Amino acid sequence: TKMGDFAPDKIAEQVPQLAEILKMRRQLEELLGFMDGRVDAEKRIAQLLNNEPLLGKIASQALADEDKVEV
Repeated sequence: TKMGDFAPDKIAEQVPQLAEILKMRRQLEELLGFMDGRVDAEKRIAQLLNNEPLLGKIASQALADEDKVEV
């Protein structure tokens, strides 16, 4: 055991729910880095995020996919 094992991110990786949140955070950070300076893509994502019917459909599909994995 090293002191680094007690870093907040290392502890979070040991708790499944926190590990999932940490994974999403890292993915968002990667996306932000990728999107930096890409104005057209930023506008398109903003349009998609304002499309509530589409977001609802995506959320429903994600939940359905998650249920299939847990079974």
